[in-house]
Amino acid sequence: LHVDPLEVTQCIEWFKSIYGTDVRISRGTTHDYLGVMLSYSNKQVRISMADYVKKVINGFIEDIHGSASTPGAENLFQIRNEEARVKLNYEQAQCFHSTVAKLLFVTMRCRRDIQTAVASLATRVTEPDEDDWAKLRRVLKYLHGTAYLSLALDASNLTFMRWWVDASFAIHPDYKSHTGEVLLLGKGGVIGISRKQRLNTKSSTEAEVVGVDDASSQILWTNYFIKAQGYQISETLVYQDNQSAILLEKNGKQSSGKRTR
Repeated sequence: LHVDPLEVTQCIEWFKSIYGTDVRISRGTTHDYLGVMLSYSNKQVRISMADYVKKVINGFIEDIHGSASTPGAENLFQIRNEEARVKLNYEQAQCFHSTVAKLLFVTMRCRRDIQTAVASLATRVTEPDEDDWAKLRRVLKYLHGTAYLSLALDASNLTFMRWWVDASFAIHPDYKSHTGEVLLLGKGGVIGISRKQRLNTKSSTEAEVVGVDDASSQILWTNYFIKAQGYQISETLVYQDNQSAILLEKNGKQSSGKRTR
């Protein structure tokens, strides 16, 4: 690829004329953008937010030491009854809300490994309790031990879209399920989403079907986006681990019997 240095210089001058002389030019294989470190090498990009993660941990009102093996424990989705809950004071509640918002920023950019835990905590920001506080501390301890973990991406095949969609049935206290989806275009999860389903389902099969329906808008949008960049999509595959859901999605009513819930 040949780039005319004169055209690049003219483009930079044009930006400066609009945004002023404070425009910062970053050259080379490593770039820092809004706390996101981008490092390019061997047709691959590594995305890291180690410094930002450290700022989040250091800005927490309690000291975080040690590490945790996982960002979430078995009680991640469990909530005590209203009479047994101990709500946080105002200062803690504000810190909880602010920290979860910062972690959402991190998850969307490079830390797919904490998405499920942060998605669960994001549903608790209005009235967090001491259990939620402990769950947030666990996420921060996990990040304390894995601050330098990065996301490696390469787009070795932009015409073959591979999606993985899964659902955890009735995992939330209101018996709603939880959907997870990820897109690979080569190496690494280009898009990763973890979210609570909006409606109650009667079985794991139904939860899986709802999960694919939730993911379908993102799948279609991504296909249109890739096509708009000049690439022709050869195939789009959605991987699931529920055979009944796969048959329903492929065949519709033909795979639905009297016992289908």
